[in-house]
Amino acid sequence: MTSMEKGMPLTAVMARTSRLYRIRLNQKLSDHNIDLSSEMCGTLLELGKKEGRHQKELATTLFKDKGGITKLLKSLSKRAFIFAKADEIDKRHKKIYLTEKGHQVLKKAMPLVEEVRAQTLNGLDNVEIIQTREVLEKVISNLIE
Repeated sequence: MTSMEKGMPLTAVMARTSRLYRIRLNQKLSDHNIDLSSEMCGTLLELGKKEGRHQKELATTLFKDKGGITKLLKSLSKRAFIFAKADEIDKRHKKIYLTEKGHQVLKKAMPLVEEVRAQTLNGLDNVEIIQTREVLEKVISNLIE
């Protein structure tokens, strides 16, 4: 059965889309000898947008629970892509930063991410993309409430 077949629930299509996107990005990263999973790549992308975030903020942004974000950050730290620094105001909390190696791997991964994104949206016009984003944002909002 393909995702195009009528009768497949929208939630199943969304789950399949998400899995296929992750599989495609993981394969692309692997093909280019980049030691990242799609999840790790997403975390580095978020840190690339804004470094110095607390673990909790990253978890919220990435929709990860405490255990999931801890495991993810440990994997990135083990690969020397990130480091944690104690918050100046509250020493109990750490801020997360990219290392130079993290910046380099992110720079190497970005064209591949863009390539997979372009492939994912191939054949969709701007109106379809905007409408799809709006629908999915409503779905996300429903799940967050």
